Amino acid sequence: MTQRHQGTPITSQTREYGLFLDDKLIRLHCTSYHPAADGTAYAKAKTDFAVDEGFSEIKPLCEGVMGSLVVMEH
Repeated sequence: MTQRHQGTPITSQTREYGLFLDDKLIRLHCTSYHPAADGTAYAKAKTDFAVDEGFSEIKPLCEGVMGSLVVMEH
């Protein structure tokens, strides 16, 4: 996704993890951001490759956090 943050165009990639527990939903959002070229108005910019690389670096961390989540019941 390409969007603006404080006037600067950025490209991001997000993966959302969800865990249903009884009637509750626990969500974890992992996102990688990278500055986009000025005027970028479409999702597949050259910076997508940098975002993909950045996300691949944090993906194991996100999966590890979700995989090690412990919910204690009262």
